[in-house]
Amino acid sequence: MNNIDKIFYKTTEYTKTDEGVEYFRTIFVYLNKCIDLSEEEVKTIFQERTETIKDMALSTYDLFINKGKEQ
Repeated sequence: MNNIDKIFYKTTEYTKTDEGVEYFRTIFVYLNKCIDLSEEEVKTIFQERTETIKDMALSTYDLFINKGKEQ
């Protein structure tokens, strides 16, 4: 998990702008496709982040999972 933490260590700064939010979501979806994270792993990665970022990660994760179910 340490390497993933290194990627997301500046998420609070990134998500202060619309571009940063889009960047966060793009990186998160990419990593999820490459690593196949479980919901518990997502919660663990973002447990020490702000509630806004944690909520954004989980909602992006849910959208990603639902899109996969549709396909």
